[in-house]
Amino acid sequence: MKALEKDRELRYQSAADMRADLKRLKHESGAARPAKKLSAWWVAAVALVIVAAAALWRFRPAALSTSNKQTTIAVLPFANLGGNRDADYLSLALPDELITILSHSRSLAVRPFAMTRKFTGDVDPQQTGRTLSVGSVVTGHFREAAVRIGITLEAIDVDKNDVLWRDSVEVPAQDLIAIREQIGNHVRSGLLPLLNASTGRESTAPKNDEAYALFLRVSATSNDPAPNKDALAMLERSVALDPTYAPAWAALSARAYNDSQYGDGGEVARSRAEAAATHALSLDGDLVEPARRLIVLRVESGDLENGYLQARDFLKRRPDSGDAHFTMSYVLRYAGLLREATAECERARSKDPKSTGWRSCGIPYLLLGDISRAKDYFDLDAGSVWSGNVAVTVLMRQGRFDEALRVAEATSNSDAWWIKVKLGIVRVSHEELEAKAKNAMESTVWPRDGEPLYFASLTPAYCGVNDQALQLLRGAIDLDYCGYPAIDDDPAFNSLRNLPKFKQIRQAAIDCQQRFLRFRSQIPP
Repeated sequence: MKALEKDRELRYQSAADMRADLKRLKHESGAARPAKKLSAWWVAAVALVIVAAAALWRFRPAALSTSNKQTTIAVLPFANLGGNRDADYLSLALPDELITILSHSRSLAVRPFAMTRKFTGDVDPQQTGRTLSVGSVVTGHFREAAVRIGITLEAIDVDKNDVLWRDSVEVPAQDLIAIREQIGNHVRSGLLPLLNASTGRESTAPKNDEAYALFLRVSATSNDPAPNKDALAMLERSVALDPTYAPAWAALSARAYNDSQYGDGGEVARSRAEAAATHALSLDGDLVEPARRLIVLRVESGDLENGYLQARDFLKRRPDSGDAHFTMSYVLRYAGLLREATAECERARSKDPKSTGWRSCGIPYLLLGDISRAKDYFDLDAGSVWSGNVAVTVLMRQGRFDEALRVAEATSNSDAWWIKVKLGIVRVSHEELEAKAKNAMESTVWPRDGEPLYFASLTPAYCGVNDQALQLLRGAIDLDYCGYPAIDDDPAFNSLRNLPKFKQIRQAAIDCQQRFLRFRSQIPP
C-alpha cells in the first residue's frame, strides 16, 4: 500500500527503501516464529514489480483514475426578471426540462426537481449545492420583452465556488419548442463536455405547441391532491394532442400515481399510472423515472416475479444507474432477501451517496436489526414527514416508547394513541381496545401494498391486540411481502410466536420466499 500511495513523497523512493522495510518486518516478526531468509534476488524482484506498479499508478490514464460515482448536479428554479407574471410558470418549467435533458447522460446523477424547487429567490448556489450534496449547481434567469425571451444559464462548481459555464439564448417568446431545442443544444455542446459527461441519446421531441405548453405548465403545478387533479387533466389533453412525446407520458404516470396514493384516484389512477409509464418507455426506453415506477408498482401490487424481471432488465440496461440498483433492492426487500437487498442499496449509494431516493433502503437494515445503518439511510430525508414516521417505528423497536410518543405527537403520527395505551397513559379495557382496532381496520382503505400492512401490524402487536395484528400481518404476506426472516426477529411479535395462527403465517412467509427463489433459479443468466 505504501508503494501505491498517490502522493509520490509518501511512496518508496527506491527498491533499497522497500528492502529495508521488509527486513524490519522480518525482524519484528522473528520473535513470534522463525522466518525464512529472504533472498536478495527475490526482494529485488518484488521491489521492482511494486515500484513499477507505483509508476503505472502515477502515470495511469485519467479514465482509470475516475471513481464509479456519478457526477452529481442540481438545477435550481429560474428567476423571472421581466414584468410578465403570466410567464412565472417558466421559473419551474424551464429547470424541470433542463433536468430531463441532463438525465439522459448516464454519467450524471441529477437531483429530482422535487428536491430543488424549494430553493427560490436569492439563494447562495454554493451553500445550496452543499445542502443538496452535489458537485455542480445550475441556475438561470429569463426576461420576456416584446415578442422575444432571453434566457441566461450558469453552472457553478460548488467546491471552488466558481462559474464553470455560462451561456444565453434568445428565441421568440411564444415558440416554447424552440426554447427547449436551444437550451438543449447549448447544454449538450457547452456544459456536458465540461462535466466530462456523455451527451446521451436525445429523448423524443415535442411536436405540438399547445401540448408542450400544457406539459410545461404542469411542471409548476403543486402535487397537493386538488391541483394534482388539474395537472392530470392538462396532461391528458397534452398526450391527446401529441401522443409521441415520452416525457409527457412519464409526467402523466407520476401525477396518476400521486392521485392513487394521496388523492382519491384509487385503483383507477394506479392503473393509469402503470399504463402511462409503459407507454412512455415504449417511446423512449432510456427514461429512468417511468422504468423505476413500473417496477415499484409491480412489486407493491404483489407481482414479485414480473417486478424482478423488469428490475433485472433495467439493471442490465443501466448498470451505472443508482436507480436501477435501488429498484432491484426493492424487489429483494419484498422477497425477504434482506442481505441481498442491502447489497444493492450500497451499490445505489456508491453511485450517488446523498440521494433521498435511497431513503427506504433503511428498511431492510431495520428489519435485520442494524439500527445504526438504517438511520444512515433514513437521515437522507431528515426532516420530512416520512422520516418522522419512521423514527417512531425505530424507537418502538428499541423499546423506547416514551421517546416514540414524543416524536409521534410532534409529527401527528396516528400511533400516538396506541403508544399511550402501551405506556398506560390511556387506560381502556382489552375489549374496548379490540373494538377500537376493529373499527379502525374497517374504516381504513388499506393499500394493495404489503409493506404498509406489515408495519401497520406492529403497533397492535405491541399492545396485545393479537387478532388485528395477525390479520394485518397475514394481509401483508398474502400480497407477497414475504416478511421472512424479519418476523422471526421483530420484537413486536415476541408475545405472538407460540400462537398457532402466527406459526401458520410464518410458514406462509417462508413459502412466499421459496416461490420467489424457485422462480429466480429457473431464469437463464
